[in-house]
Amino acid sequence: RSSDAESEGTDDGLLHSMSGRLTVVTGANDGIGRSVALALVAAGARVCVLGRDADLLASIVADAGPDSPVVTLRCDLGSAAEVRSAADFVTRFDRPVDVLVHCANVRVDGAVGTGDVADLDEQYLVNLRGPFLLTQALLSGIERGPGHVVFINPTDDSSFTSGDTQYAMTRSGVMALAHGLREETAKLGVRVTTVHVGGRLDDGRNDSLSPDDVADCVLGAVEMPQRIEITDLHVRARVARRVDA
Repeated sequence: RSSDAESEGTDDGLLHSMSGRLTVVTGANDGIGRSVALALVAAGARVCVLGRDADLLASIVADAGPDSPVVTLRCDLGSAAEVRSAADFVTRFDRPVDVLVHCANVRVDGAVGTGDVADLDEQYLVNLRGPFLLTQALLSGIERGPGHVVFINPTDDSSFTSGDTQYAMTRSGVMALAHGLREETAKLGVRVTTVHVGGRLDDGRNDSLSPDDVADCVLGAVEMPQRIEITDLHVRARVARRVDA
């Protein structure tokens, strides 16, 4: 897709090659995170996957192939200590992180009047504080790249209901995090993308997206030439219109 010169940082308008680049994917146990990790491996990237379940992470290695450059790290993004430990491990690689993709997500129904604050705490820790801490810990290397940070917003604003208040609060916080990061690092060339997933996700209907669809969108964004930044990508399944004979 791209020349070796492009991979080393020149920008001649060609797609940004992922070959040999160091990528980190959170929430990689299943769903979107798993699909993103496998798509990056297929594109030639070196991938470090983070998730809560070590067995599920190991299955990514099996699916990617025994010789694929995949490293697994068991990490609960809700734990500050585990996030810092994971970041310390990643910074010991032979190059800084080129692409950081935040896919981890916890969603618990909770309205203002009836929601349990413990559920709010869990969603805040995993959906917002964890990505903040991990990005902060890896940021100096990302800035040197310059690299690319991607946030997956697994639902769009139009799909929130009154029972989603707690979850919506954390997702709004992530949007603020992405915006602030973009403003802080723009002059350094760091790219920040948020992929907003509209509609249903993989429920077997023809108007739903699959995790692989979202992974394709992520790969498309990170493979753009360095001079191009896709800031917010809103995606939904396209339903073909029925044409009566």
